[in-house]
Amino acid sequence: MKNKLYKGKYLLSGIKNGQKIRPSNWYERLMELDMNFDIQTKRFHFNGHLYAIDHPKYKHSVVVDFDALETERPDIRDEVIEIISLLGVEAYPISEDEEHIELMAL
Repeated sequence: MKNKLYKGKYLLSGIKNGQKIRPSNWYERLMELDMNFDIQTKRFHFNGHLYAIDHPKYKHSVVVDFDALETERPDIRDEVIEIISLLGVEAYPISEDEEHIELMAL
């Protein structure tokens, strides 16, 4: 599934039609797609392509770097796009002057 609509960074909103998206841990499940298990430290590590934020307007949300996923993990990129479609998640592009949104990471 190659979808050129998503380029750059997007905020995936935790709100849909004024209501919180269900299941309530949708963003945690989404972020689990982009993590690896380190056998030596026995810890999970997120790769940084997806990360959760608590946005004042959009509540529990996820920032996705689609360009990085396209290059490094196209399979994960396609899964994220499918989840956006299935859950009806609202996706908002983040412009360069809005990069400060990353400071709100959970």
